[in-house]
Amino acid sequence: MTVADPPLISVVMPVFNGAKYLSDSIQSILGQSFSNFELIIVDDGSTDDSFDVALKWKDDRIRIFPSQQRRGVAAALNTGIRVARGEFIARMDCDDIAHSTRLAEQLKYLSAHADVGALGTWAQILQIDGTLGHFLKQQADSARISALIWRQCPLLHPTVMFRRELFDAFAYDEEAIAEDYDLWYRMVRAGVKLANIRRVLLKYRVHPRQVTFEKYQIRNDAFRVFCKYNPSILISYEEYCALTMSALTLTFSARYILWSAHSKYLSVSACWVFIDQMKYLFLLILSRFRLLSLSPWRHIDDPSCNRLGTDN
Repeated sequence: MTVADPPLISVVMPVFNGAKYLSDSIQSILGQSFSNFELIIVDDGSTDDSFDVALKWKDDRIRIFPSQQRRGVAAALNTGIRVARGEFIARMDCDDIAHSTRLAEQLKYLSAHADVGALGTWAQILQIDGTLGHFLKQQADSARISALIWRQCPLLHPTVMFRRELFDAFAYDEEAIAEDYDLWYRMVRAGVKLANIRRVLLKYRVHPRQVTFEKYQIRNDAFRVFCKYNPSILISYEEYCALTMSALTLTFSARYILWSAHSKYLSVSACWVFIDQMKYLFLLILSRFRLLSLSPWRHIDDPSCNRLGTDN
């Protein structure tokens, strides 16, 4: 592959002190069934042997870009995408393992669905000791992803492939708390369709700290992104959590009622739960979603703050 014959896919892998698992991740990309790609490794100021580990791989498809200081994953991704030559950008973390057909299957899907801008896949948890855990199955349907974007991150970041042309309009926000969620939210608001392949195409390595803070962080990130792009809505973190839980309860209640009706066994208690939650959600929206169209939102660093609204 020469400069005159650019790759179809650019795999962008940011690295910070990832020497321990880096070789396994690189091997999983080089072993892909689809071979017309380049692997861009952006070393984000690592202080371990990450850069040396990357240099040991002698493959013309690998391009390495070192940085003398750490700038963060969003900045590293922007650096890698700017120099990318592929029509499609595939994300990859330096400690995960890609299935051998990942690139081929995502490329096939995006080629067949021209209206989809970014595509993720399902994944399986990979513990640090090498044992496999539960599956991560994200919502696959584009319409449902758009409808639920306000309360959950729709794509698992290291599984994503998106069209290079989108980067000109949607670069990563290097100041964002959750750079991936922030990007997907902006895309959906602009009408870009997101989707997931219902196939496990990545082993997603989870470290102890991730397990401890994962549930809190997901909800916290959702709250921050929600407030950032809905500045006229006055809502506290506690109210946001109550709203999302009420929406979840409504969803499960509705599904149970439909299942009961289909099986000719309708539960009266399920109907009462559904009605009660509908009433609660309606009252919460009326009492808490006070529209303040001229009021700027106040940035917070702690989700336990009492209220978002105007500064005094």
